[in-house]
Amino acid sequence: MNTDLPLFLAGLGIGMFAGALVTLAALVLLTGRRPAPAPAPGPVEAAEAITRQAARERSAEQ
Repeated sequence: MNTDLPLFLAGLGIGMFAGALVTLAALVLLTGRRPAPAPAPGPVEAAEAITRQAARERSAEQ
């Protein structure tokens, strides 16, 4: 009996299944990522923000 066709079909099925798994994994990895949150401001940035707010309040009072 010739076994070329069944082996070919089995290999084709396994290859298609593996290709589908790789494709799904790539889609999950590419679309599942979220942008990293912005880092919290450090003490220098916080002090600058307080200074800017105080300057705005002073200019609003005048």
